Amino acid sequence: MTAPTQEEAVSHAQKLMAQKTALEAQIVELEQVLTSQGTDLTSPLTDASGYPRSDIDVYSVRHTRVALLRLRNDHTDLMRTIEAALQDVFKAGGSLQVQQTPFAKVGSVSPDSPAHEAGMLAGDEVVR
Repeated sequence: MTAPTQEEAVSHAQKLMAQKTALEAQIVELEQVLTSQGTDLTSPLTDASGYPRSDIDVYSVRHTRVALLRLRNDHTDLMRTIEAALQDVFKAGGSLQVQQTPFAKVGSVSPDSPAHEAGMLAGDEVVR
């Protein structure tokens, strides 16, 4: 098996990152379903007497929790795959060019500040 070309490696990594974005959107959507029910992944589904809570749709919450846990596991696996794909990109001598517009410009950096320790200089532009 031959190593992917730089273009192939970058294309593959970009496709994986698009999948990651879509997966994260699904996760947020399911988290909102739980929030709308006034619950989360760990909230009890029974009342103090052990009966199903009457203030939530227990079936919907259980179904949503299972789906959410599966998606989170899928996200973890996808992140590992992306990590490997990015290593392939850099092994092929490439880089992912992401066009970012600066939103701030550093005016000054105080000595012994976290910015100074990170190597920031006056005039640097902040993109993220």
